[in-house]
Amino acid sequence: MSGFSLPLTLTAGQSAYFAIDFDSTQSGAASGIAAISSDAPGSPTTVGLTATVGPPVVQLSANPAAFSFGNALVGAATTENMMLTDSGNSTVAISSISAAGAAFSVSGASNITLAPNQTFTATVTFDPASIGPATGSLTVTSNAPQLQIALSGTGATASQHSVAVSWNPSTSVVVGYFVYRGAGPNPQLSKLSGAVNATTYTDSAVVGGQTYTYAVTAVDANNVESVLSTTVTVTIPPS
Repeated sequence: MSGFSLPLTLTAGQSAYFAIDFDSTQSGAASGIAAISSDAPGSPTTVGLTATVGPPVVQLSANPAAFSFGNALVGAATTENMMLTDSGNSTVAISSISAAGAAFSVSGASNITLAPNQTFTATVTFDPASIGPATGSLTVTSNAPQLQIALSGTGATASQHSVAVSWNPSTSVVVGYFVYRGAGPNPQLSKLSGAVNATTYTDSAVVGGQTYTYAVTAVDANNVESVLSTTVTVTIPPS
């Protein structure tokens, strides 16, 4: 019980509230009584307490459940985010996440502990070395049932198309802009260029049939970057 300080005096018609917390380390039914002693007739006033605790569930889920990177330029890495969520009611301890398939890798994921409903984001990279389809998988090892996440993508050559990105100039005093790009349906944006002095940028390293998302930041003389601008998404026509 919490939420009040004793002794507590109530006038006629006055109310006071308190909290009762329940915390059990065992599954099954539990019961108890809250007793309130006072100078009122019939003291102590009792409140019956019951609760049912289900068995512990150690469960880990991934979003997305499978990765399709689509077309990616040979020699140019494409990254996406994978979100892991503790979807049970017990702590999940992730010991490792490994990638199978020569074109795929994963970073930022080892010895991670998640509480129920807590999430963690890992970065998955597709870096094809040759033209054509590639497949692989991610294996998430933890005290929950093992997760296997399918990976796929296609290595492609540069498209005959390009993307022209333009933006409004910053209202602050800046020395340039950085262009960010991500590919695929759930992109991880990464810096595409060095500092750009103009308010336009042309991206010629695009692949036909692929979807790209762009954003821009401004940078001042102290090399302090702004937050990302609003993103724009384009789909390149098939080559």
